[in-house]
Amino acid sequence: MKSKSKLKIFLAIGIVSIIIAGCANSNDLDMMKGMDHSKMNVDSIQTQSSNNTGSIFTDETTRVDGKEYTITAQASNLKVSKDKTLPVWTFNNSVPGPEIRVKVGETVKIKLKNELEEPVSIHWHGYPVPNEMDGIPGVTQDAVVPGKTFTYEFKASIPGTYWYHSHQDSVNQLDKGLYGALIVEDPNDSYDRDYTLVLDEWMSFV
Repeated sequence: MKSKSKLKIFLAIGIVSIIIAGCANSNDLDMMKGMDHSKMNVDSIQTQSSNNTGSIFTDETTRVDGKEYTITAQASNLKVSKDKTLPVWTFNNSVPGPEIRVKVGETVKIKLKNELEEPVSIHWHGYPVPNEMDGIPGVTQDAVVPGKTFTYEFKASIPGTYWYHSHQDSVNQLDKGLYGALIVEDPNDSYDRDYTLVLDEWMSFV
C-alpha cells in the first residue's frame, strides 16, 4: 500500500510539474511573439519620423565595383512622376541604393554611415556572412545610431544575385527606400549583357 501511495504522489508531482512547465513555455512563447527585435539595443534612443522636406532629390542608382565602399543612409526626395515627389530614405542618395558588385573570393569592407534621425543597419539578405556582420539589431549587432558608423567585413564566397537592406524597423525602412542589390560575380561566367531589376511597391505612401 505504501509503495502504491508513493507512486501516486510521484505521479501527481510529475503531472503538476508538466503543467507548470507547459504554462511557462506558453508564456515564454507569447512573450517572444510580442518582442520587436528591430528596436533592441539602441541605448534608449527615441526614434521619430524624419520625412525630408528639403530641396535634395535622389540621384540615379550607381554601380560600384571594388572591395571597399562607404554607404551613407540619408533622407532625400524621389520624383516618381511630373507632379509627384515622395520623401524617401536612401543609401547614397538613390533608391534603390548602389548596386554593389564584387568577385568571388574577395574580402568586402562596407562602411555604413548613418545621417538619418533613426538607427539603421545593413542585412545581407540570403548571403552567408559571419554572425556579427549579419546586421540584425538586437540579435547579431547593435543598430547604427544617428551620426555613427559601422564597418561590415566578410568574404564573398558564393556567386549570385542577392540584395541588402536595413533590418532596423525593417517593415518601414525598406518601404522608405533602404535597400539595394548585391552581385557576387564568378570570373568563369560569360555573358553579353547583365541587367539587374529591382521592383518595389510604395506602401507607405498609398
